Amino acid sequence: MSDHIRELTSFVIPCFNHGRFVAEAVRSCLDQLEASTEVIVVDDGSTDGATPAACDALNELGARVFHQANAGLPAARNAGAARASGQYLVFLDADDWIEPTFVRRLYDALQDDHAASHAYCQERLTDLGQGVIWRVPSWDPITLLVTNLHPVTCLIRRDCFEAVGGFDESMTRGYEDWDLWLRLASRGWPGVRWPEPLLSPSRLRMRRP
Repeated sequence: MSDHIRELTSFVIPCFNHGRFVAEAVRSCLDQLEASTEVIVVDDGSTDGATPAACDALNELGARVFHQANAGLPAARNAGAARASGQYLVFLDADDWIEPTFVRRLYDALQDDHAASHAYCQERLTDLGQGVIWRVPSWDPITLLVTNLHPVTCLIRRDCFEAVGGFDESMTRGYEDWDLWLRLASRGWPGVRWPEPLLSPSRLRMRRP
Protein backbone atom coordinates (compact mmCIF):
# COMPACT_ATOMS: atom_id res chain seq x y z
CA MET A 1 0.00 0.00 0.00
CA SER A 2 1.22 3.48 -0.83
CA ASP A 3 -1.70 5.68 0.25
CA HIS A 4 -1.14 8.08 3.12
CA ILE A 5 -2.54 6.89 6.46
CA ARG A 6 -5.28 9.30 7.48
CA GLU A 7 -5.55 8.25 11.13
CA LEU A 8 -3.17 10.01 13.51
CA THR A 9 -0.51 8.04 15.35
CA SER A 10 0.66 9.48 18.68
CA PHE A 11 4.17 8.64 19.83
CA VAL A 12 4.69 8.78 23.59
CA ILE A 13 8.31 9.02 24.74
CA PRO A 14 8.95 8.94 28.50
CA CYS A 15 12.34 10.39 29.41
CA PHE A 16 14.27 10.12 32.65
CA ASN A 17 17.90 11.30 32.47
CA HIS A 18 18.19 10.33 28.78
CA GLY A 19 18.43 13.80 27.32
CA ARG A 20 21.49 12.89 25.25
CA PHE A 21 19.47 10.30 23.30
CA VAL A 22 15.93 11.62 23.11
CA ALA A 23 16.32 13.92 20.08
CA GLU A 24 17.19 10.98 17.85
CA ALA A 25 14.18 9.06 19.11
CA VAL A 26 11.95 12.05 18.33
CA ARG A 27 13.40 12.51 14.85
CA SER A 28 12.75 8.86 14.01
CA CYS A 29 9.07 9.39 14.89
CA LEU A 30 8.78 12.57 12.86
CA ASP A 31 10.44 10.92 9.84
CA GLN A 32 7.69 8.32 9.35
CA LEU A 33 6.67 7.73 5.76
CA GLU A 34 3.04 7.91 4.59
CA ALA A 35 1.80 8.53 8.14
CA SER A 36 0.38 11.39 10.19
CA THR A 37 2.15 11.59 13.52
CA GLU A 38 2.49 13.61 16.70
CA VAL A 39 5.19 13.20 19.34
CA ILE A 40 4.68 13.67 23.06
CA VAL A 41 7.71 13.67 25.35
CA VAL A 42 7.20 13.29 29.10
CA ASP A 43 10.16 14.32 31.24
CA ASP A 44 9.58 12.13 34.29
CA GLY A 45 11.33 14.25 36.91
CA SER A 46 14.86 13.94 35.48
CA THR A 47 17.61 14.69 38.00
CA ASP A 48 20.76 14.93 35.87
CA GLY A 49 20.55 18.69 35.40
CA ALA A 50 20.59 18.45 31.60
CA THR A 51 17.64 16.36 30.45
CA PRO A 52 14.83 18.87 31.19
CA ALA A 53 16.45 21.46 28.91
CA ALA A 54 17.21 18.81 26.28
CA CYS A 55 13.53 17.88 26.30
CA ASP A 56 12.41 21.51 26.03
CA ALA A 57 14.61 21.91 22.94
CA LEU A 58 12.46 19.27 21.24
CA ASN A 59 9.64 21.76 20.91
CA GLU A 60 11.61 23.24 18.03
CA LEU A 61 11.44 19.89 16.24
CA GLY A 62 7.67 19.80 16.61
CA ALA A 63 7.32 17.60 19.69
CA ARG A 64 5.07 18.49 22.62
CA VAL A 65 7.00 18.36 25.88
CA PHE A 66 5.60 17.95 29.39
CA HIS A 67 7.38 17.83 32.73
CA GLN A 68 6.15 16.00 35.82
CA ALA A 69 7.45 14.88 39.18
CA ASN A 70 9.05 11.45 38.96
CA ALA A 71 6.28 8.84 38.94
CA GLY A 72 7.89 5.91 37.15
CA LEU A 73 7.80 4.56 33.61
CA PRO A 74 4.21 3.23 33.52
CA ALA A 75 2.81 6.49 34.90
CA ALA A 76 4.86 8.57 32.46
CA ARG A 77 3.52 6.53 29.55
CA ASN A 78 -0.06 6.89 30.79
CA ALA A 79 0.42 10.63 31.23
CA GLY A 80 1.59 10.95 27.63
CA ALA A 81 -1.27 8.78 26.34
CA ALA A 82 -3.78 10.97 28.20
CA ARG A 83 -2.48 13.98 26.24
CA ALA A 84 -2.45 12.17 22.90
CA SER A 85 -4.89 12.87 20.09
CA GLY A 86 -4.22 9.85 17.88
CA GLN A 87 -6.33 6.80 17.19
CA TYR A 88 -3.13 4.77 17.47
CA LEU A 89 -0.43 4.90 20.15
CA VAL A 90 3.26 3.98 20.09
CA PHE A 91 5.36 3.92 23.26
CA LEU A 92 9.03 4.49 22.44
CA ASP A 93 11.84 4.56 24.98
CA ALA A 94 13.94 7.72 24.86
CA ASP A 95 17.11 5.83 23.90
CA ASP A 96 15.57 3.83 21.03
CA TRP A 97 14.67 4.68 17.44
CA ILE A 98 12.45 3.27 14.71
CA GLU A 99 12.67 2.80 10.97
CA PRO A 100 10.78 5.27 8.70
CA THR A 101 8.35 2.49 7.71
CA PHE A 102 7.47 1.50 11.30
CA VAL A 103 3.95 2.96 11.32
CA ARG A 104 3.19 2.04 7.70
CA ARG A 105 4.10 -1.64 8.11
CA LEU A 106 2.39 -2.15 11.46
CA TYR A 107 -0.70 -0.24 10.37
CA ASP A 108 -1.02 -2.54 7.37
CA ALA A 109 -0.67 -5.55 9.68
CA LEU A 110 -3.55 -4.28 11.82
CA GLN A 111 -5.73 -3.72 8.77
CA ASP A 112 -5.22 -7.37 7.86
CA ASP A 113 -6.35 -8.52 11.34
CA HIS A 114 -9.24 -6.45 12.63
CA ALA A 115 -9.41 -8.47 15.87
CA ALA A 116 -5.87 -7.51 16.83
CA SER A 117 -5.28 -4.84 19.46
CA HIS A 118 -1.70 -4.14 18.44
CA ALA A 119 1.00 -4.95 15.92
CA TYR A 120 4.64 -5.53 16.83
CA CYS A 121 7.91 -6.22 15.04
CA GLN A 122 11.32 -7.72 15.49
CA GLU A 123 14.08 -5.66 17.08
CA ARG A 124 17.58 -5.05 15.78
CA LEU A 125 19.93 -5.34 18.78
CA THR A 126 22.68 -3.01 17.60
CA ASP A 127 24.29 -2.92 21.05
CA LEU A 128 25.11 -6.64 20.66
CA GLY A 129 26.68 -6.32 17.23
CA GLN A 130 25.65 -5.78 13.65
CA GLY A 131 22.94 -8.05 12.33
CA VAL A 132 21.77 -9.43 15.68
CA ILE A 133 17.97 -9.63 15.66
CA TRP A 134 15.57 -10.38 18.49
CA ARG A 135 13.36 -12.76 16.54
CA VAL A 136 10.13 -12.28 18.43
CA PRO A 137 7.62 -15.11 17.99
CA SER A 138 4.18 -15.00 16.44
CA TRP A 139 1.36 -14.21 18.85
CA ASP A 140 0.44 -17.15 21.07
CA PRO A 141 -1.70 -16.52 24.19
CA ILE A 142 -0.47 -19.73 25.82
CA THR A 143 3.19 -18.78 25.41
CA LEU A 144 2.29 -15.31 26.67
CA LEU A 145 1.32 -16.84 30.01
CA VAL A 146 4.92 -18.01 30.40
CA THR A 147 7.00 -15.21 28.90
CA ASN A 148 6.77 -11.77 27.37
CA LEU A 149 6.58 -12.03 23.58
CA HIS A 150 7.76 -8.68 22.25
CA PRO A 151 9.04 -5.18 23.06
CA VAL A 152 6.80 -2.45 24.41
CA THR A 153 7.26 -0.45 21.19
CA CYS A 154 4.41 -1.47 18.93
CA LEU A 155 1.37 0.11 17.27
CA ILE A 156 -1.64 -0.09 19.62
CA ARG A 157 -5.25 0.74 18.92
CA ARG A 158 -6.00 3.49 21.40
CA ASP A 159 -9.51 2.27 22.17
CA CYS A 160 -8.14 -1.13 23.22
CA PHE A 161 -5.41 0.47 25.36
CA GLU A 162 -7.95 2.63 27.17
CA ALA A 163 -10.46 -0.22 27.57
CA VAL A 164 -8.00 -2.18 29.74
CA GLY A 165 -6.91 0.88 31.74
CA GLY A 166 -3.46 1.48 30.23
CA PHE A 167 -0.30 0.54 32.11
CA ASP A 168 -0.46 -0.52 35.76
CA GLU A 169 1.29 2.41 37.44
CA SER A 170 2.24 0.30 40.47
CA MET A 171 4.58 -1.83 38.30
CA THR A 172 7.61 0.46 38.48
CA ARG A 173 10.14 -2.42 38.59
CA GLY A 174 9.30 -3.79 35.16
CA TYR A 175 6.99 -6.23 33.35
CA GLU A 176 4.33 -3.53 32.94
CA ASP A 177 4.24 -4.16 29.18
CA TRP A 178 3.81 -7.92 29.66
CA ASP A 179 0.96 -7.20 32.06
CA LEU A 180 -0.68 -5.01 29.41
CA TRP A 181 -0.48 -7.72 26.75
CA LEU A 182 -2.04 -10.21 29.17
CA ARG A 183 -4.97 -7.90 29.89
CA LEU A 184 -5.50 -7.30 26.17
CA ALA A 185 -5.40 -11.05 25.55
CA SER A 186 -7.97 -11.61 28.30
CA ARG A 187 -10.39 -9.52 26.24
CA GLY A 188 -9.78 -11.70 23.20
CA TRP A 189 -7.62 -9.07 21.50
CA PRO A 190 -4.46 -10.65 20.10
CA GLY A 191 -1.31 -9.05 18.83
CA VAL A 192 -0.04 -9.52 15.30
CA ARG A 193 3.61 -9.75 14.28
CA TRP A 194 5.35 -8.00 11.41
CA PRO A 195 8.33 -10.21 10.51
CA GLU A 196 10.91 -7.46 9.89
CA PRO A 197 13.05 -5.51 12.40
CA LEU A 198 11.77 -1.92 12.53
CA LEU A 199 13.01 -1.02 16.02
CA SER A 200 16.55 -0.52 17.33
CA PRO A 201 18.38 0.76 20.39
CA SER A 202 19.75 4.25 19.80
CA ARG A 203 22.71 4.53 17.46
CA LEU A 204 24.06 7.11 19.88
CA ARG A 205 24.42 4.34 22.45
CA MET A 206 27.11 2.85 20.23
CA ARG A 207 29.10 6.12 20.29
CA ARG A 208 29.45 6.45 24.04
CA PRO A 209 33.02 6.11 25.32
